[in-house]
Amino acid sequence: MPVVLVVMAVMTVLVLTRTEFQPMAQHGEGHGGIVAMSQLMTAIGIGWGITWLIYASDYTRFVPNGVAPRKVITATMLGMFLPTVWLAGLGAALASGGGGTDPAQLVITAFGAMALPVLLLVLHGPIAANIVVMYSAGLAALSMDMRAARWKISVATGVIASAVLIWFLNAQNVAESFKQWLVSLVFWLSPWAGICLVDFFVLRRGRIAVDALYEPARTSRLGDFNKRGSFALAAGLIAAWAFQTGATPVLTGPLSRITGGLDLSWLTGILVGGGMYWLLARRTVAPSLPESTSGRGRPEPAAARGPGPGPNDEPEFGVVPEVPR
Repeated sequence: MPVVLVVMAVMTVLVLTRTEFQPMAQHGEGHGGIVAMSQLMTAIGIGWGITWLIYASDYTRFVPNGVAPRKVITATMLGMFLPTVWLAGLGAALASGGGGTDPAQLVITAFGAMALPVLLLVLHGPIAANIVVMYSAGLAALSMDMRAARWKISVATGVIASAVLIWFLNAQNVAESFKQWLVSLVFWLSPWAGICLVDFFVLRRGRIAVDALYEPARTSRLGDFNKRGSFALAAGLIAAWAFQTGATPVLTGPLSRITGGLDLSWLTGILVGGGMYWLLARRTVAPSLPESTSGRGRPEPAAARGPGPGPNDEPEFGVVPEVPR
């Protein structure tokens, strides 16, 4: 982390001193162009942030029980927000100088001998992120009862990701294709995120029966199929599609056309999906606690629970653990 901060600080100084930084530069065509760019960047930024929600439970379970939830949320939010805004600001400053549209060439021109450390820093981000993705892919395979070794799941994930990357690189406009990919993710992730947030923070008030997650689906208190959640997701998908601006006419909703291409799919998806789930489940979902808890609903240490896997123990792939009764 200290090395990254030093490189970022040097990058900031070089951008401000060696480039023709024009903070008031605008390349949109009038007021409509500025509005379109603003809503597009908002959709991309929100979509990028929402995509990380699916990894949350894969890593928060490694946080010690004594850490307050507020600290976890604050550290996670600042850890994503600050470097993202910092790098985005540097990129905007470079682009405002009118030195072209090739990111690599802009970096080389602006940073000179520092270009190599900067590019290595930029490369480090995707590598670190892909490690997260491969780990979560293995856990997702386990949740689907796929009996496979973790390394096989990781290899398959890498092959699929490489195929998608090759497709992007062969596209006529890489930036446009990637933008449409991010925007399309918001289509289903935004209502899903709204449902999860309402379920955890509003209905269950941050308390989940962790032990029930390890019970067989037919006997678990959490059930196997959430009909209310599925209905709310369908409603959220329709609402998101209505305001979506996609790459094809099929993916462009009627309300987006009426508003001149305004993409509010992320907002309508969250509000409709989460709101519909609250209406349907507010009388059936209640705050729940694990069967064995100590303090404020936190699972007891393994020694106190006795033998058997606990909520923080990672099961082998293809094996669904059962909590002893």
